[in-house]
Amino acid sequence: MFISDSETAETGYYISEMQVTVFSLEELAYALRQKSFLLGDDFASQELAEWLHTQCCCTDLAYRLSQIAQKKEGLIPYVETILRYTGYISEKEIDRIRESLSVGAQWTYMEKRKKEGDELLKAKRYSQALVCYKRLLEELPEGEIRLRAAIWHNIGVVQAKMFLFDAAMESFDAAYQLVADEDTFTQWLSCARIVLSSQEYLDYLGENPEIYEQSLALEERIKKLTGAFQDSRQGEELEKLSEWLTYGSEEGVYVASGRLLKALVWDYREYYQ
Repeated sequence: MFISDSETAETGYYISEMQVTVFSLEELAYALRQKSFLLGDDFASQELAEWLHTQCCCTDLAYRLSQIAQKKEGLIPYVETILRYTGYISEKEIDRIRESLSVGAQWTYMEKRKKEGDELLKAKRYSQALVCYKRLLEELPEGEIRLRAAIWHNIGVVQAKMFLFDAAMESFDAAYQLVADEDTFTQWLSCARIVLSSQEYLDYLGENPEIYEQSLALEERIKKLTGAFQDSRQGEELEKLSEWLTYGSEEGVYVASGRLLKALVWDYREYYQ
């Protein structure tokens, strides 16, 4: 069956773990592709099978799902059956979802919710990731120290990627106060290096000699990243643009700007592919 053969439901089906209501087989398949890791065993229910039968006219699929639920075969066969029936995604993608469901079975509900934010961060949907993480912090029990620290850390990562370095410093500090993680401190130090003036940063290092080795390691990483950028197409074009701005003509600036833009477009296309 093709997904277009199904009908749109008059009454939607609410998937509590995803906090979303779907109105068609197409929407259900899309939700499973995006957020299947949030699901628990209760999703593999007779209720969903009945909804697909009565609301979407997917009689054959509904029967298959009803059999799986009745025999208690589990969540993974249930989800795979839906996805294969729709023809919406490839077998390779189904394998990825199966693995995600298998790993997710070991997570708590709150850990699954954090994974939702992690996926948004990975997809560079920073504003949505920030909303997800902050909402989770409000719901998270106070005793979940390590998970709370991990969420604060990732909030800091999101804020840094949005160039909100002051806010990122505060988030990394909140994470570090909960769990003294070396990577979190390095991230905080990286932001401090940007936010503080050169003198303030040096004063801080002087007042805290115990972090001397970490500061040297950070400088080495920055040096490598700077060198890699300078050797890239963008770096070369940016250097030429800088020279034109300092010593050249207005026409040369326009030409160099165009070349830099083309280099960025080329790299974007390579990344997208």
